[in-house]
Amino acid sequence: MFLFSLINNRRISMPVSIYNKIKISSKMQFEKYLILLIACIIIFLNCPFISVFHPTEINNINTVTSKNKYINVTTSDLHYTGYTFEKIGHRKYGYYYTIKDNKSLFVLLPVDSTPKETLSNYSFKGKVTKPNRTYKKMLSMLVKDLNWNEASMNDVNNDFFISNADYNIVPYIILFWLLIFILLTSIYKLINYALYFAKPYTYNVCPFKSKEEQRYLIKNANIELNSDNYIQINSMYITENYLVDLTVPRIYVIPLNDIIWCYRVGKFAFNSKKTATEFSLVLTSFDGITTTLKHKTSDEALELLNTIRATEANIIIGFSDSKKHEAKQIIAANK
Repeated sequence: MFLFSLINNRRISMPVSIYNKIKISSKMQFEKYLILLIACIIIFLNCPFISVFHPTEINNINTVTSKNKYINVTTSDLHYTGYTFEKIGHRKYGYYYTIKDNKSLFVLLPVDSTPKETLSNYSFKGKVTKPNRTYKKMLSMLVKDLNWNEASMNDVNNDFFISNADYNIVPYIILFWLLIFILLTSIYKLINYALYFAKPYTYNVCPFKSKEEQRYLIKNANIELNSDNYIQINSMYITENYLVDLTVPRIYVIPLNDIIWCYRVGKFAFNSKKTATEFSLVLTSFDGITTTLKHKTSDEALELLNTIRATEANIIIGFSDSKKHEAKQIIAANK
């Protein structure tokens, strides 16, 4: 017979509905994944995936303008400036230039230890880039070498340059597939939570039970909760046959007779002065499957353990090496 010795536990005045809690939880999760889906779509629309993966084909480098972004260009002649640039990872690049109709254009290309003075019929991929700090520094040194002034250089030079060093497709590939994964996961979750909201009895309340068994669990646990024959610890309930955790966003209904071991664990924060230690209740079934009820205070977890101990359920309470060994023996015998 179920014990009700913990008379100081708080009860709620209105009927408890597992179905309503599942709907509330599903609605919250649906909204979360909907926001995530919208954020992914916005990122997709604003990231230049198409232009990066399929750069604009340009046969004449002198037709490149600042309106271009990512290009695959062929040039007849490029001349080495004598200046190099080294990126993180020790990849070396050299500054080259081309001149046509008294207008110069600089490009940044990968070079080896001995850069070629002239590149003919050279094709490369690059990003049309606004002058940055390293480019301006190179240009300033080149102006001094030529005994020019910056105003004269600005008159004959384009207000952009083409950088192969900035054409890095790898981060975009990683971001693309990451977004695809998040998009597909979000869509899958949205479908699931929409179904849970419409049909709460399909919600996964017990990891080691089948869908049909879980429907039975929800129905019977809901009946026991509405019989007012339970002990309540905030959003957790112990009925005659079930442990019910209605902590949103994750709902659990665990049969007491299927639990062989129960203990609490703490998750310590880096800054314990500002953040209270968070506890979880770990439940192990006869199948060896572990269910973790998260986001509990120390008092909640301890009180829940004491309440389970007060029932007639044959459950190992608390953590120790001997209890762990005992639980393993029971699991092995059950297989």
